[in-house]
Amino acid sequence: MLYDLENAIGTKTETVDSLKMTCVLEEEITFPTDCNIETRDYDNPSTSNLKGTPLVPYRINYIETTYALWYEVYKWALDRGYSFENPGREGSNKTGAPTAGKYKPVTSITHADCIVWCNAFSRIKGLRPVYYSNNALETEIKSLSESDELSGIYVDKNADGYRLPTAAEWEYAAYGAYKDKNQYNRSFKYSGSDTLEEVGVVGNAPEVCASKKANGLGLYDMTGNVSEICFSKNALGGHYANNDDNLKLPSNNLYSICRLYPTMFGFRIAQNR
Repeated sequence: MLYDLENAIGTKTETVDSLKMTCVLEEEITFPTDCNIETRDYDNPSTSNLKGTPLVPYRINYIETTYALWYEVYKWALDRGYSFENPGREGSNKTGAPTAGKYKPVTSITHADCIVWCNAFSRIKGLRPVYYSNNALETEIKSLSESDELSGIYVDKNADGYRLPTAAEWEYAAYGAYKDKNQYNRSFKYSGSDTLEEVGVVGNAPEVCASKKANGLGLYDMTGNVSEICFSKNALGGHYANNDDNLKLPSNNLYSICRLYPTMFGFRIAQNR
């Protein structure tokens, strides 16, 4: 396998409660400028790609956030002063108490919902929340409007809590990472394979997480199933109803249509290493 990360960088997988957080980086690097993979810069359209972007040690969950986990945290948070714009949906199905489809990705949520949820989940696990509404990092975000500007969200870069990945982190993980240009000198068309059917859920609705093959890091559904919301209002990886242009790497940013097609969007959590 091209991106065999166990050989490339000694990737470790750790179980954190009900989550399996995969260590993508163990030391600070920049996204390699001399690799042959294609990238895009989603945060700064004036530049052509993410190569050269600094990356700090981080972990990312091996699956998209399931409705079961979303709902547990959501209910806890509502009782403790957190508020959300959307209750979330079990795949493309119902809201409310989880059913047999609880391990499908949560959908019908927005970037603002993800920010609040990540802070609440951090509190549940006794971790420091990542997102604040003031530069002093004193006022935790417990409520957020989708219309609020990103500039009003202050990030504690030293916090150990859960957060959304950046676009660069997401893309680096989607490719299975990149270490040695002499050994890993090409990329897969999709995340983990040149064959869409091996790694990507496509069709009429999202499916249970991890129903297809993982990429070289052991990450599932980085292609297809639902498009994953990242920090700068990026939604990457394509979704179940996409054509090939939106499913292949590098991923297109689909967040602009999140409100129009809400069951096509979910998220995956990251965490500082």
